[in-house]
Amino acid sequence: MDLLQLKYFRELAYCQHMIEVSEKLHISQPSLSITIAKLEEELGVRLFDRIGRKIVLNEYGKNFLKHVDNIFNELNFAIKEINELKEENSKHITLATTGASFLSEFIVEFLENNPDINIKQFITHYDEAEKLLKKGEIDFAITHPTLKSENIKTIVLFEDDIVVALPKKHHLSAKKK
Repeated sequence: MDLLQLKYFRELAYCQHMIEVSEKLHISQPSLSITIAKLEEELGVRLFDRIGRKIVLNEYGKNFLKHVDNIFNELNFAIKEINELKEENSKHITLATTGASFLSEFIVEFLENNPDINIKQFITHYDEAEKLLKKGEIDFAITHPTLKSENIKTIVLFEDDIVVALPKKHHLSAKKK
């Protein structure tokens, strides 16, 4: 027994007209008849009474339809829950950084523009950030220097000069570089 058989049975149970159902499902009437016959054979009972050219759901069919409806309702609930979970998971970002001081303004601005997204941020070292990305345990890493792995897409966010601050009287303060 498979879902296709159950789908065909359910459609036929509600419509009780072979030609209409076969047209609705875009299958031939003989294919629909064969599918229903195989289902009935597997169950060991007829689900429909054939009265001339009409088919009518019988006692076995009515009982079976209740369970098939439950199956499809559960399947629809499962699909809905999965979609909700996918949506919920897409609103969580895990970010590893090798230094956080320069990120605060970017993260604040991002969260202001995307209030429905949650960011879990932590500081780690360069090699660990690469391992976590490859394992899929984090969504993003902001590192310095940039990661050089062929399985990781790297985008330079910004370049910054490194400066040193010295007192004016320090012996190196007169040097330019």
